[in-house]
Amino acid sequence: PERAYAHLYFTANKRSVALDPARAEDQDAFSRLVASADVLIETAPVAQRGARGLAPEALRALNPGLIHASITPFGPEGEWRDWRANDLVAEAASGLLWLCGERRGPPWHGSGRPAYSMASLAAATGIMAALTAREKRGTGAPGAHLEVALQEAASMAAIQSATPTFWSWFGRIPGRPGLSNALQCRDGGWVGLLVRPVSFAKFRDWVI
Repeated sequence: PERAYAHLYFTANKRSVALDPARAEDQDAFSRLVASADVLIETAPVAQRGARGLAPEALRALNPGLIHASITPFGPEGEWRDWRANDLVAEAASGLLWLCGERRGPPWHGSGRPAYSMASLAAATGIMAALTAREKRGTGAPGAHLEVALQEAASMAAIQSATPTFWSWFGRIPGRPGLSNALQCRDGGWVGLLVRPVSFAKFRDWVI
């Protein structure tokens, strides 16, 4: 499984270790890793967090400065919190699936696993903000627990990139703007930021 294309693409330049939470020695190894980590990203079902040692309070006891991101299908609350879902289900539940496909045909499952991708981007954005805030507060500052739902992230993809009324009302494919905020970093690299112009000055001051 670690030779699959998607795995190689998304885990480039990373080290991998497989641990079994049912084994005591692996539990100890996991605790040591958490105690020394800056960030933990997990996708455990909400009801199983405690049994897997992923309850926020337990992780905070191991590492008060940990940035802990939980990604679940429908979030930690509500009637759907324990429902299972994959990318296709999240797209359908968010409305994004309805926007894909031919006008008179059935919905299509979008390529690139957009629900997974949008949830990952949302988590990465929240993690970077939490790390920046922790750094600004100084050594010994508390960490944060972030909750990301696949359905909510995919809903944002539907709102910001599809605009269904163009197609369903007017039969027109909406335009897609190109990358409008490519900024060069101090080290010579580049970063793309989708920050609205009215908010960019505040965003710049917060980063600096």
